[in-house]
Amino acid sequence: MKAFRLIFWAVLTCEWATVAWGDVILPPAAGSTLCEGDSPTPVQNPLACAVTGGTSGSVQEAPSVQLVSHAAVPTGGVSSQALTNLEYFFEVVGGTAGDHVPLLIETSLDAPAAGRESFAAADIQVRTTSQVPTVVAVCTDGTRPFGTDFSGTFSVDAISGQTGSVLLVTQAAVGGLFGGTAGASADPFIVVDPSFFGAGNYHVLGSDGVGNSPTPCQNRQFCVARYRGGDSGLFEPNKAGNGMSNRLA
Repeated sequence: MKAFRLIFWAVLTCEWATVAWGDVILPPAAGSTLCEGDSPTPVQNPLACAVTGGTSGSVQEAPSVQLVSHAAVPTGGVSSQALTNLEYFFEVVGGTAGDHVPLLIETSLDAPAAGRESFAAADIQVRTTSQVPTVVAVCTDGTRPFGTDFSGTFSVDAISGQTGSVLLVTQAAVGGLFGGTAGASADPFIVVDPSFFGAGNYHVLGSDGVGNSPTPCQNRQFCVARYRGGDSGLFEPNKAGNGMSNRLA
């Protein structure tokens, strides 16, 4: 299989001090897309990219977060790839500062590919109380336990009053010798575990402009949590002053 050049973006953020809940200001979301292929130079933009031939990438921040990469190359065409990433931040508030609060992350990760030179991958990394992030990933190279598709829930432990982060990455690449198609997508939803005693005392703040909407309700506990929050699909304003920050209970 042809080795594809892996382009890595490091999302740089400053250290943010913990402040009073009434004045919570979270770092802004940072997204990027990069497309390479039948184009003189790579195309890079914050939210969307595309090159001739059907290769594209997109980052959607609202009303729900979704990243998509797609690559399509005919036999004998130009090797192409699309890469997207998004990092955003959240904080659990309520109860007593320092409380350990379990969060549920519902997500769908897909990485389908067809062709001898086709590659796709998607992953989510959630960082809360530990320096080591919780990672769920899918990939076409056979190295991931979930294969090329994950649709379900995983849990992380957060601390009330402390900032956590979510990093999403998708990549799709196809070589030109044999051609093929590849795609990757990721879409998370964060909620306080409703089975946690006193869950109603806590809620989640997020970076301005980032949506927090679940996929169609297939799990009753998410439906309950969703409607308890008014089904707004938005985090509560975190008083950063620019309006669109979002909440779900």
